[in-house]
Amino acid sequence: MHTMEKHSLDYATTQNNLGSAYLSLSDLRDKMENLVKAIRAFKDALKIRTEKYPIYYAESQHNLGSAYAGLSEVQDKHENPNRAIRAYKEALKIRTIEDFPIDYSSTQNNLGNAYARLSEIQDKEGNLNRAIIAYEEALKIRPREKYTIYYATTQNNLGNAYLYLSEVRDKEENLTRAIRAYEEALKIYTYDKFPLKNEKIKLNLKLAKQTMGKVAFPSLPVVIV
Repeated sequence: MHTMEKHSLDYATTQNNLGSAYLSLSDLRDKMENLVKAIRAFKDALKIRTEKYPIYYAESQHNLGSAYAGLSEVQDKHENPNRAIRAYKEALKIRTIEDFPIDYSSTQNNLGNAYARLSEIQDKEGNLNRAIIAYEEALKIRPREKYTIYYATTQNNLGNAYLYLSEVRDKEENLTRAIRAYEEALKIYTYDKFPLKNEKIKLNLKLAKQTMGKVAFPSLPVVIV
């Protein structure tokens, strides 16, 4: 039996894995309940997985951030994104682009998502800009040729951030960037291979293009045919 007193690192690893299991289960049922359990398990893991064990520490901080990010969808949409951001930033102290480029990219993408969610209720422009910076950092390690799905996912996230940013600043410029990002994502998320994602991204692209049309032709009336 892995107890904290006798087998501390094994105990922490088991708690981290337990948290990951609850995190996965939260996608299927009882979202809030399982995310709360995941957070509790990751925090227990971090009692042992301190910065003394940097790789483990970063892993559990990243996982904790993901649990808080998920919980922000259903509870406390102000505090939980901030908690996710803090956890991801802790992970990035270890997951540098030089030492752990793949992990760095994953955490930066998730950090961008947390900032994007926070932008829904606080400092929209500032948090969207922070999201965009994080996504662009992720894309430094996610070239289309090597990490196709990750690349496409981050491009779609980037497109969303630019689309929302266009509502508050540089409308035409940010819509153009959103369209470019969505089109990049659709190079990977084709209808044949990923029909659901393809349809969702196409809807986003359509919205961006329609909004761009209103920018380009602001004086044209709506024509009913």
